[in-house]
Amino acid sequence: MPSSLVHVLKQVEKREGSAREATRKFDPLSYGEILAVSLILYAEKDECFEELLSKFVYGAYSDRKVTDNFYPLNIPASVELLVPRDEGVAMRRMLWLMRNISREALPGSKEAQDLLFTWARSRPLEEPKQIVVGIWPSIVPEITLGKWKMKRERMPMIIRMDLKSKKNNNSPRYASRASLGVLEQGLNISSGNARELEPELGDWFFGEKDIAFYSASGDSIFNIIEDVEDLGAMRYTIFENMEPVVLALSPSININYCPLNWELDELEG
Repeated sequence: MPSSLVHVLKQVEKREGSAREATRKFDPLSYGEILAVSLILYAEKDECFEELLSKFVYGAYSDRKVTDNFYPLNIPASVELLVPRDEGVAMRRMLWLMRNISREALPGSKEAQDLLFTWARSRPLEEPKQIVVGIWPSIVPEITLGKWKMKRERMPMIIRMDLKSKKNNNSPRYASRASLGVLEQGLNISSGNARELEPELGDWFFGEKDIAFYSASGDSIFNIIEDVEDLGAMRYTIFENMEPVVLALSPSININYCPLNWELDELEG
């Protein structure tokens, strides 16, 4: 876990106490909480976004009852894979996440709200009266998102290295099936509304549907599955004889931050 986030967690623990630590310390984080952490990590390196996120959280949850909530400590190292790539991705994820945890559409929605509110409350705000109380993210995209256009996203697709060399292999059919599997998971979260897909997946679906092909050994694919499962992020695996041969990942996964044990080789696609 990045040292900056460790520092933030320590500060929040000091303020909030550890009354619930025994019940949450070793629990895995939900996907909603992981996405909240990804926004906090991005905010740690972008002052403007940090201020915007804290004010937005205050505006949405200003009437929230103050409890002994604290940051969950069991944060997987692989969370870096979901840190937004830039301000535009961070902004759109913030709006999408807050809409969805407000309607409790994501696993751990209430805990994600607690986490964001506890973080925002730990920050000193110079002029808290300027925060617009009660402003909900659902009314903001039309006003705010004009400068952040839809991106051309690529869905990472990992193929077991021995499969790519087989003659007449099933790679194209597998790639289609796996990408549809990821899309189906996204639609389950959005209750079938394609316009409410997670931003990166929505950009992929409404865009060119590009695939970024990689190869890896079977052992490496197992490592990747484990890391992505820790995040709760969308993925779809195709097995042959109980072994993974193709793995599709959500476009929200930033392959540039993948651990060394993934051992990926990019393929021409």
